[in-house]
Parts: sequence; C-alpha cells; structure tokens
Amino acid sequence: MDARRKAAWREADRILDQLLDLAPERRAAALAAAAPDPAMRALVERLLAAHASATGPLERAPDLAAAGPAGAATLVGRRLGRWRLLEQIGCGGMAAVYRASSEEAPAGQLAAIKVLTLGALAAGGHERFLREQQLLARLRHPGIVPLYEGGVGEDGTPWLAMALVDGERIDAWCRRRGADLDLRIGLLLQIAGALAYAHRTLVIHRDIKPSNVLVDEHGHVRLLDFGIARLADELEPERTATALRALTPQYAAPEQFEGAAPGTAMDVYGFGALAYCMLAGQPPHGATGRDDDRPVPPPSRAAREDAGGHARWQWTRRLRGDLDTIVMTALALRPEDRYASIEAMAEDLQRWRQRRPIRARAPSLGYRLHRYVARNRWGVAASVALATALLAGAAGTLWQAERARQEALRARAAAEESQAQLIYLGGVLEALAPSTEEAREQDRHQLIAASARRARRDLAGREALLAAVELTLAQVAERAGDYAQAAELAGAALARREARFGAHSAEAAEAMVVLASVVEQTDPPDRARAQALATRALDILRRAAPRSVVLVEALTRRAVQLGDDDRHADAMTLLGQAQGICTHLHQPPACEQVLLTEGSLASRQGLHRQAEAPLQALWTLRSERYGPAEARTLFAANLLAQSHSRAGEPQRAAALLERIHAQQQRIYASPTRETLATLQNLAEALATAGQLDRALELRLRHLREGHALFGERHAELAVGYGNLGSLYFAMGRYQEAADAYLRGRDQYAQLYGPAHAGVRICEGNHADALRELGRAGEALPLQARSLAGLGELFGTDSARYATRLGNLARTEAALGRAAAALRHYDQAIALSRARSPDGHEAWVLEAYRSLALLQLERVAEARAGAARALHEIEARLGPTHRYSGEALAALVAVACASPADAGCATLRARAEQALLRPGLAGGVRHKLVATLGAAAPQALAGGD
Repeated sequence: MDARRKAAWREADRILDQLLDLAPERRAAALAAAAPDPAMRALVERLLAAHASATGPLERAPDLAAAGPAGAATLVGRRLGRWRLLEQIGCGGMAAVYRASSEEAPAGQLAAIKVLTLGALAAGGHERFLREQQLLARLRHPGIVPLYEGGVGEDGTPWLAMALVDGERIDAWCRRRGADLDLRIGLLLQIAGALAYAHRTLVIHRDIKPSNVLVDEHGHVRLLDFGIARLADELEPERTATALRALTPQYAAPEQFEGAAPGTAMDVYGFGALAYCMLAGQPPHGATGRDDDRPVPPPSRAAREDAGGHARWQWTRRLRGDLDTIVMTALALRPEDRYASIEAMAEDLQRWRQRRPIRARAPSLGYRLHRYVARNRWGVAASVALATALLAGAAGTLWQAERARQEALRARAAAEESQAQLIYLGGVLEALAPSTEEAREQDRHQLIAASARRARRDLAGREALLAAVELTLAQVAERAGDYAQAAELAGAALARREARFGAHSAEAAEAMVVLASVVEQTDPPDRARAQALATRALDILRRAAPRSVVLVEALTRRAVQLGDDDRHADAMTLLGQAQGICTHLHQPPACEQVLLTEGSLASRQGLHRQAEAPLQALWTLRSERYGPAEARTLFAANLLAQSHSRAGEPQRAAALLERIHAQQQRIYASPTRETLATLQNLAEALATAGQLDRALELRLRHLREGHALFGERHAELAVGYGNLGSLYFAMGRYQEAADAYLRGRDQYAQLYGPAHAGVRICEGNHADALRELGRAGEALPLQARSLAGLGELFGTDSARYATRLGNLARTEAALGRAAAALRHYDQAIALSRARSPDGHEAWVLEAYRSLALLQLERVAEARAGAARALHEIEARLGPTHRYSGEALAALVAVACASPADAGCATLRARAEQALLRPGLAGGVRHKLVATLGAAAPQALAGGD
C-alpha cells in the first residue's frame, strides 16, 4: 500500500471512530459534514457496513465485486510462504479467507489462509492479527482450529495458515440436520471443553458466536477466530473505539463495552449467549437501538411465553426450569453472578442431561425429589411408597442438602484455585519451554528457579495449588533439558500431594509419573527409582482413575521402560491398553506419546515398515495440532525419517532430516536430546546413502555434544559409541570400530548391568571387528556369548538373533568351519525372511552364504545364490549401496574361482568400476580389492 492510500485509510478510520460514537440515525449527516470528498465518503460507508454486519470471517460468501482496492480477490493464485492460494472461501470486514495448498513438505497439505484486509490494516487490525497468531500458537486442542504458521507477504500483508475445516456454522448445521435438544447440548459441551482448555492456557476468546463455531459431518465442533482474544493476565483495560468495533453486540458481555480487563467471565457470558441462541432459536436481546448497543438482561424462556410468545422448538417444556436457569445464570449482567468458570456451567449442562440437580439452583427438598423422580420414574411405582420414603428419609435428605452445599462451596473454591493458578503462571509457560526460534535466548534455568521460589513464597499454606505449580514447572524444566531441577520440583510436588491427598491418590500418582520420567534423565540416571515410581503409579491409577489421561501417561512411561529392558511384547501390551483409553478420550495430547512409543519400539525390533504407520500418524497429528515447524512436530518427523532410512529410502530420510536439524538449531540455543537424536538419524541416513565422511563428522559431533549435555555416563552416549563403531566398521577402520564398540559396551554395563541387550550387541559387534582384523579365533567365543544372551532377551526367533546368528556364521567361515557356517546361515536366512519377507537382510546373508558353499566346493549352487542375492539387494537398495558392493565382491569371488566361468571377466570389470566410485565405503573397498587379488590395479590396492 502506498503512502497516499495508507493515509486515506487512516483518515477513514478516524472519521469512523467519530461516527460510531453517535446514534445510527445521526451518522449520515455527520459523515456528509466530515467527508465532503465522495471517494472518502464511500470508503467510510464501506467500513460502516462491515461494522454493522457483525459477522465472523466465514459467515458470509465473498463479495468480490465490492472488493475494490481493499479487497483481496486478486490474491487467488498467489503464493504466501509455502502456500498457494486456490480460492476465496470467506470474507469479512477484517480479513479474507482462502483455501490453499502447500507446495513444500508436506506437499499437498490443505489449509485455510486468513489474510488481513487493507482496511483492517489501516484501522489497527495488524496488532490484533499478530495477537491472534501468538495466541493460536499456544492453543492445541481438538476443538480449536489449529494454527500451522504465520507470515507477512512481500507487500507487508500479514497472513495466518490454519487447518482447513470442512464444516458449517453450528446453527446452520443444527437446522439442516434437525438436531434435537440432546444433540445441541452435546455440541455445547464440546465447545465448553475447547473453551475450558483455552482458559487453562490463559486465553480468553471474547467473541463466541455461531459463526465462530464450525461443525463437521461427524458432529465434531471447531472453535475459530481468536482475532480479539486476550490473555488472562493482561490487566490493562481496552477502551478504544477500534476495540469496541470488533465486538459482536448480541453476544458480548456487558463489561466488554466498558473496556474491562479480560476475564473468563466474558467467555461464560458469550457461551451462555451462544447456548441461548442454540436452544431458543435467536440471540439474546443485545441490539437495543441505544447509542452504545450495550446488552440488557435477555428475557427468560418463561418470560417470553408469559408475554404471549410461542415456542419455536418441539422441546418447549424441557426448556423450562433447569435449562432456563443454566443459561440465565451465564447471562447475568454482573460477572460475579455468573458461573465461576466454563467448567462449572458445563457441569450443570451435564447434570441436566443426567437428570441430576444442577448447582445453579438452591438444593431444596422438592427440587431434589423432582430430579430424582425424573431420573428414576419407573422405580417410583406408587405414591404410598414415595410417601414412605419421604418420611423415612427426611433426615437423610437434609444431610444430602448440606452435602450439596458443601460440594458447591468446594467446586467454587476449586474454580478460584484454578483461576489463581492460571494468573500466577501467566506468561511463564510460553517463555520457558522452547518451541519457536524467538524463545531460544532466555536463561530458562534461572527463570524456572525464580518462579519456583516465588511460588513457594506467595503460595505458602496453599499446598494443593503450590504442588500443581511445582509439577507444571518440573515438566517445563524437563522440556528445556534441565533434568536436575525438574527432578527436584517433581519430588517436592509428590511430597506435597502425598501429604495433602494421600500416598495412594491419583494426584500423587500423577506426580510419580512425571518424577519417573525425569529421574531417568539425570546424571547419573536412577533407573531403579524410575521403574519403582512408574510401577507404583500404574497400580494406583488403575484403581483410582481407570479412564484418565494420567493413566495413559503412566502406561506409556512404563512401556518405555519395558522397551529399554527389551521386553517388547509386554511394552506393546501396555500401549494397546493406552490406545484403548485414548479412543474414549478423543485423542488428547498424551495419546501422541502412545503413537511415538509404538513406532519407536517397532523400529527397535527391526520392523521399520510397521513403524512408519504410527509415526506418520503422529507427524500428521502434530502438524495439525502444533504446526509443522514446532519442536514436537519436528521430533515426530525425525522418527519417521529414521524409519524411511532403515526401510531403504536413505536419500528421502536425509533430505527431511537436514530440514529438521536446521529448524531445531533456530529453536534451541544449545544441544538437547531432540537435536542429538536428529544428528544420530541424519548420520545414519547419510552413511546408508554412502556419504560416510559427513556421517562420521556428525557421529563425532553427537558424542561431543552428548558429553557436554549429559556428562560422562548416559544412555545417549552408549548408543552413540555403538553407532560410531558401526560407521567405522563400514568404512573399513576396524581397529577404531573395535575400540568404539568396547566403549559402548562399558557404558551399557555401567548403566544397566552386564546382561543388558546393549552389552550383548556391542560385544558381538566388537567380535565382528576382531574377525575383520584377522583375529577370528578371539572373536568366535564372543560371538557365541552374544548370541546366547540375545536369545535369552529377545527369543531365538527375533530379528536381532537372526542378525547375530549370521555374524557367527561369517566368523565360522573365516575359521574354515564351512559346514557349521552353512547350517547357521540357513537358520538365520529363514528367521530373517519370516520377520521381514520383503527386507534386504536375508539377501545379504545369502551373499555370504555363497562363500561357505564355495568352501564346500558347491560352486554352481554358490554361483546361483550369489547372483540372485546381488540382483535382489540392488533392486531394494540400489547399486551404490555398500551391501550391493559386498554382494558383488562375493559373486566375483565365486565366479572367478572357476576358470570355466565365462562371466568372470565381466564381473571383475564391474568390481574395478565400483572401486572408482566416489564415496565407496572402505569396508567394501577392502573386500573388492581382496577379491580381485593380484589382478587389481596397483592404484586401487591402497588404503581408504
């Protein structure tokens, strides 16, 4: 926008502010006096029309003909960020909304792109737009349309990319389907869940109305348009005309017209107004015709019928009484007279559905009996029995009334505690746990420590609230990689909850789950304590909270521990139980960890294609919930890329991992577990793709950063040394491989004991390196011991047992024990094909098996097996993969062992060409040179 047009819009906005202070009938004359220029007058009239429409951005179809210079019709086909705008699907006074498709990974992803109009930009809408982006970034709930990302166009126009919801506004959806009363209440309860989540995240929506709630074909609601939302801890009033212009009078709380500081009571009113509209068929009386359009008390259902109105709905009788009380309580003009929270109103709606007494009504005897009879009408068989029950139970009824009063007091106190906790933690949470590039430069350890000190000072004596704050800070510290402080905070929270609620309470068990997670990551890790805490929490929660999110977290934490102990079947059983609970909980964020753990355990067992399904589901879910560039989404993509690499697509994996690591470096100021995992997976993909030097650089960097983060002893380092040894082995640097494997073995033994799977695997790999160094005699007993140990841990039908059995066969063949080697090769090949019918592992074993057949002088069989293995490996992994080079070396050795083999010369030429290939693994070079023997060109017989 050029300076002249921007000045025009500013002048139009100034005039509009003056007009909005006048009664509607006086505005035309005032406009004529203030804007003699026809073009300016037309511009102000358009702004007035946009204000009068009081609609959300998706409420009406776009008016392209009227778009003019402030419209956005010309944006179709334009690219904003990674999005190509396809068509306009909505337009309002502040923004236009487009359907768009991503042209980068994940390619083809659809989104709704919200673009601020030029008029809104000039009218101060830019700040509200940025606030909407900031608030949406912290809201991740199935009932809230998630933000993917935001940006600014080349011309300075802000835009937001959100999930594209295929739905219609809630009132239209209900009309089209003829939704009955129970279905409408169910939809309202879904909205209440989303709003309650937003309030727990300190966000006040402030513009709840039918056009801002969409319902899809399955009946799931999505809350959208947080354009005027505010944080609960923003205390400054908002009195500008621009702010008032953004309100929707029929649904706005009275205090919003006074510019009051944001509070949850505003959304209680808005939710009540929406409920009024959903149940009565029209919004509550808000357009009064007065200058300020402030709401007056809406008429109750009874009042409208007494005035001669007639019901629009077939459930008129059911709207009297409790439902009327619920809605009118929410619509009270004074905030203190409304429900204390959205949860409190939702609880009453739920109690109404269950025909139980609502808390908004005084617990009189007659009322309670009425609700009891409504719930149990078939059980109240005769009036005599009812009278007898009344006489006998008078004292009990009084006790019930007192109990109800106490419950109401406790509920209000709990609501006040929750609100106090929200205000206390306001602004701290988003600053501490890094999820964006901008959040990286803060000293999170000091912020967490200072917050804990303040909490312990300010909340002294309020043990339940203080424990909740400590536990929240512990989880933030864990995400920030500050495991020692996380353990201290979680331990303190556990002690307080055990003292306050009891050692066998669900509240204490929740703290145990968090503490179990962090003590496994301290230096040194306390695995025994972690396992005891997780097991104890699981036992408590199965009894105290059998269908809770906390139980899902406990099941997943224990499954991770079982997986670390190689008890994969037991781990998968617990994950299945967790997923079953998740189906009833509508997949809350805790269920993401279930998918993550399932994929990780499958990958650990070598079932890489099986791992891709849950990991792809996790990546998709997190992309929608958190956005594609957020830390948790990147971690999910990391694991999926690892599965791609191990399933035979290393180039695809490496490209994805390079992007992930670049984004992580923009987010994190120093190495974390997430960045280390990316380095590991990227190095593996690059090694598989033949880029061994770059892979080695990343392996060594991983170990340096791991030592800096964790100290001298940690599981991450044990894995790192094992992976470094495997890379050295592939490069043909066998002595360095042997040394790295020994360091990995020692790390595992110190952490988990001498019988751990990591010890056995490193021990077997060390034996492989000794064999390649010509020390097969030393290697054989180590191979046998490793094989026996893995058989005990994983079973003799596992993929790891098959791999180790094949390595034992290679060592036996190196010692000239061809018959034993052949027998073990056959067993290993059968196991590999049973575990992974389409994998390459069995064919690699087939290639080495041909050498054992050659020792037994079964040349024709060896020739056919080696040729078939080379063909299959190249088909799966490509001709440049190191396993293809090893299979070629085996085929050359077999073919050229017989002078009569006509294909020997051709194969030798292929081997010589392979030796000239850039990036050839040193281990493959050694095998090819040894196979070619004295005929190898002298220049090719050198080192690496």
